[in-house]
Amino acid sequence: MVQLMRVSNLLQYVFSLPAGSLLKLVHLKLSGRKYLLSGNCKCCGKCCRHINLRYRKGWIRNEKQFSELVKENPEYQRFTVTTKDPLGYLQFNCSWFDSDEGCRDYDKRLDICRRYPNTSLLLHGGKLLKGCGYRLSEGVPFEKYLDKELNTLKDE
Repeated sequence: MVQLMRVSNLLQYVFSLPAGSLLKLVHLKLSGRKYLLSGNCKCCGKCCRHINLRYRKGWIRNEKQFSELVKENPEYQRFTVTTKDPLGYLQFNCSWFDSDEGCRDYDKRLDICRRYPNTSLLLHGGKLLKGCGYRLSEGVPFEKYLDKELNTLKDE
């Protein structure tokens, strides 16, 4: 039963991806590559301003979707709509961000904030904000090199 739930969750994730991202995911898997995260947080707060939020199967495009998200997750009331990006997705600011102090309740920040930036951001059509201290790039994970070397040592 647990295995069936894992497969179901994986299928939901895969089919929620845009078509181009699905092809990219297959390409990465076949080539043994992944999106790798590097860099450090610059504490600039850009991830707290002009951000996109996801609801169900995609980025939020209208106020109705945002209202539904807030009904299901009241903690998202801290976000306010600021504008639309060039692709028509709503962008938000977090009211908990203070330009002098950063997050006013850093220890209780949302999971979306704790996980930022996540490598799945690129697969869902997102991108890192300009000037962010993090970088996402394609590459072979270090663990893959390590496993190969360890296997080589075992064979000797």
